Amino acid sequence: MAIPTIHSQQDLSSLRIADRSRGSGKTGKRLSWFTAVLIGVVLAVWSFMASGLQRLVVKMAAAQRVLPVVSHQQELEAVLRRTHLNPHDAGSFPRRAG
Repeated sequence: MAIPTIHSQQDLSSLRIADRSRGSGKTGKRLSWFTAVLIGVVLAVWSFMASGLQRLVVKMAAAQRVLPVVSHQQELEAVLRRTHLNPHDAGSFPRRAG
């Protein structure tokens, strides 16, 4: 069974844009340019204000005393000096009986 082919041209004249409507599109172009410039100005002002509002923050901490690095030998000698013991008299310490 063969399918019949129908070649009919459709009437598209009702979809045609009128000539009087074609050339007067300046209002839309002006409005779009104005909107683009306004958005650009708002973004520029916003970025300037955002960068200008950042304040410097200074953090303060309590000072800590720095102790000098000493060896165990120096620390032992310092303890013995404070207790008035002579480190060279190590053999003269009293010994426990026992």
